[in-house]
Amino acid sequence: MRKHKVKDFATRNSKKILTIGFGVLTACFLQGAPSIPFAYAEGLEGDITSGFEGSTAVSVSSLDEVHKEDSDTRPNNELDDAKKVAGQRVFDIALQIKDEIAKLTHISDQQKSDYAGQVQTEVSKALTNINNSKEVSEVNSWADKGVEAIQNILKSAEEEDGKIISEAKHKAKDEIVVKAQGIDKTIDDSSLPKSLKDKLQAQVKSAVDMASERIDKADTLTGITSAKDEGIAELDKLSQEVDKEIGKYKEIEQARKDALAQIKDAVSKGSSTIAALPTFTTQEKNHYTEKIKRIASSATDAINKSESPSDIATICKKALDDIQAVIDKAVKHNANNENANNIDPKKPLIPQTSDASVLGVAGALGTTGAALVGRSKRKKK
Repeated sequence: MRKHKVKDFATRNSKKILTIGFGVLTACFLQGAPSIPFAYAEGLEGDITSGFEGSTAVSVSSLDEVHKEDSDTRPNNELDDAKKVAGQRVFDIALQIKDEIAKLTHISDQQKSDYAGQVQTEVSKALTNINNSKEVSEVNSWADKGVEAIQNILKSAEEEDGKIISEAKHKAKDEIVVKAQGIDKTIDDSSLPKSLKDKLQAQVKSAVDMASERIDKADTLTGITSAKDEGIAELDKLSQEVDKEIGKYKEIEQARKDALAQIKDAVSKGSSTIAALPTFTTQEKNHYTEKIKRIASSATDAINKSESPSDIATICKKALDDIQAVIDKAVKHNANNENANNIDPKKPLIPQTSDASVLGVAGALGTTGAALVGRSKRKKK
């Protein structure tokens, strides 16, 4: 179709050309063109490459030229101008929103593409509604609705972007908490003293708090992952320290258990030995038994307070030596009693022998004893 024929056609079908102009603009936008003048009122420049029928490309030197050739059939200038301004407004905001969506850092490329597609759909709707409007107020209303719909798409994209970062932080913190709970349970289930348990669990809580703070400060998924990994590493280190303390305390507990068992056995055997001493009175037995028990009690207290296997062994050895010393002393005491009891109380202290023997004994008894012996002899004569 030649240009003059196009002009004749356009003169008779100016509103159709206007509609096609919006279609071309929308098509260019949907195809990702960075920009295109919204110029249906100024004219779509270029040459016609094919007829209007079935064509998606329309070009005349100027729609104004068409309008001038038949002013009676073209839209009024006020409505045309309103449509031009409204269409450009929708188009400009759409490009801006697409750029904003592309800058979001947390949603995926596929999500960005989906949101951009929604923008394109709203642009097409807005331009169609603007083109079909019969009044300027209607044009402006459809433009406002189109702009709002496009802006709402950006809000949705930003919310999704923020949701992703929020969920990532929440998940990272959950991993930290689960790790810490496992360590806390290990501490609780151990036989560590309460003071040591409290100390270790305070260190675990501090590590969790620091990791959570770093996660909160992170503003990218990579930063969140890095903060979480750092927290896990710190907790792993604490877990190793806890295992070491538990192993160390188990060694102490075993040493303590063995030492207390030895002392208990020594007290039992010592008490039995003392109880069996034949010459001891009940008071003497109680005296030595109580000494043994006091040694054992003092050693037990010292062993329970000690946190060193070597110290426990030293305390235990001294207690066993002291208990044995008490037993030895009791046995010696009993032997002395037995020796003393071996003297026969019915046997005379002065033997009945010859005079010489008597004199010898008298001499041993002293002057008074000798005089008594001499007097006895004279009476016999």
